[in-house]
Amino acid sequence: MIPLVIGYVGGYAEGSHKKAIQYSLVFVLGLTVTFTVLGIIAGAMGRLF
Repeated sequence: MIPLVIGYVGGYAEGSHKKAIQYSLVFVLGLTVTFTVLGIIAGAMGRLF
């Protein structure tokens, strides 16, 4: 997965460090939100069962 992200960020943000940083931050925030939601769901399921 990491090579795909590097290729995406490097390919679309060529020449612009600001765009590369922006894409990287969006990626990291997306991962954070996804795993947070999955953790909340797993915690809730653990309490229910």
